Amino acid sequence: MLRFAFETMDEPPVRVDASHGYVLGANDLSVAGELTLRPGKLDCASELDVALAVNVECETRSMGRLALSTCLLQQRHERYALLQELARHRIKLFIAKCEEWQVWDHPGCAAAIAQWNDARSDFTASMTSADGAEADRKAALALVKGRPLVVYGAGDGVCHAFQPFVAATAPSGSGHPWGARHRSSGRAGDCIGCDGVRLASGPARLERDRADRGAL
Repeated sequence: MLRFAFETMDEPPVRVDASHGYVLGANDLSVAGELTLRPGKLDCASELDVALAVNVECETRSMGRLALSTCLLQQRHERYALLQELARHRIKLFIAKCEEWQVWDHPGCAAAIAQWNDARSDFTASMTSADGAEADRKAALALVKGRPLVVYGAGDGVCHAFQPFVAATAPSGSGHPWGARHRSSGRAGDCIGCDGVRLASGPARLERDRADRGAL
């Protein structure tokens, strides 16, 4: 069983909702399991004796309702710190996407990477804090820091969005993860309304889409 704990406060930085939560196995595939949420505790029961992850909805003060996952974790009796594990997954995803898109040294991504470094500092502070409430507050900061890093893939007609620690910023029911301001003409690199980076002709060839940014 996977067991998680989080601090119960009058005004928590993140409110956890497991009513639509689910359990994940390897390769982000959904697996059979049951989530039970109680004050300050989340339990994940599964018949599988393998590493698992959970996906839950979190209501944040600044970013609204987000669907967030943990990394794959070994099942154990000792409880994991839920908000720290959710933040850890965002850090991992940011690294993976920056490697995949080869944007570590791209000047157009400098601001997003700087904010990611700030979030890493908050995560470290959370891990080293002896105060459970303060640890959760720092982990919550790591979850919500950052702004969209958007890449439009040339030739594949798919707009890839990655936000460092945030699943989506648009309000529930908006119909689009980036809200109404995001539009695409269908042309590679034409990603109007996003503070983004254009993928010109290949995964390693990125250039700033200044024309579209200037039209906003």
